[in-house]
Amino acid sequence: PVEVSGPNEANVAQWFRNKVNFAVQPPQFSKDNTLFVGAGRSTVGEQPAAHLIYDHNGHPITVFVFEDRTVEAQKRYPSERNTIYTGQSRGYNVVMWRSRGVSYAASSDLAHNDMIRLVSSSW
Repeated sequence: PVEVSGPNEANVAQWFRNKVNFAVQPPQFSKDNTLFVGAGRSTVGEQPAAHLIYDHNGHPITVFVFEDRTVEAQKRYPSERNTIYTGQSRGYNVVMWRSRGVSYAASSDLAHNDMIRLVSSSW
């Protein structure tokens, strides 16, 4: 469930400060048609996670931020500033990356290349 709502991602980092054991820095996706909707607490495996929700042209994007040293995926795409790992889960495209010492996993029904472009715009 959404525990803190948008549109300001900066408030989210502050809200998570004493709720998880790591700094939550929401990705700054290109503002072209991408809106921050809200966030809440969740888990990835048994690890605490931040659950962030965005909307891109009517397509929901779910982003989990969590502490994890291993990122498993089907394909690897080196980009200018980071490495992006991609895969699919339950019919959704999944894109993973590490930044600022934490792991990010984004899933959406957006096309694979659109997901890579959007994630690449976040750093």
